[in-house]
Amino acid sequence: MTAVARGESEAAECPKARRKTLNGAGYQIAIIRRSPARSLSDARIRRAVRHVLQRHRVHRCDLEVVILGETGIRRLNERWLGHEGLTDVITFDLGTGRGRRPFEVVAQVNVCGPVARREASRRGVKSSAELLLYVVHGLLHLLGYDDGDPAGATRMHRKEDELLGQLGYGRVYAASGRQRKRTQLGRHRDQ
Repeated sequence: MTAVARGESEAAECPKARRKTLNGAGYQIAIIRRSPARSLSDARIRRAVRHVLQRHRVHRCDLEVVILGETGIRRLNERWLGHEGLTDVITFDLGTGRGRRPFEVVAQVNVCGPVARREASRRGVKSSAELLLYVVHGLLHLLGYDDGDPAGATRMHRKEDELLGQLGYGRVYAASGRQRKRTQLGRHRDQ
């Protein structure tokens, strides 16, 4: 899947109109930068995505990871989820639903660079680790994890820290040693 990066003033288009079916094997991972995230290279994002998918036995994927600024994520949040304000990650499952198997992922994960920088500073972690936390969180939603109740949230956040630890980032979610503050960042929902 190929896309051309556009200016921050334009939010990511809703990917629903671009539902796809995987025809080949392997991983296709596009990184689209609509907001700078200098501390995190495309290679490191792809490595993290592959790691999460391989640990969950996903054999094929067609994935876009879109790094947005505040305007872009706010527009997506309001238009497609009906929520006002900022959030850290919004995930769209683009699979056709026909004959999909659990070992394939077709999706778009949208993350907010400025939110990651602020949260990282507040919590005392690297902004690159915080941004990867959002990518992993979005992927885990695609893989069936749900943080809608306390037990599910605990399970999901432990898995995030486990995966990020395996990648050398340590415990990012639990880094502050206390429950993460939930501001208007709200819930991370799949579409």
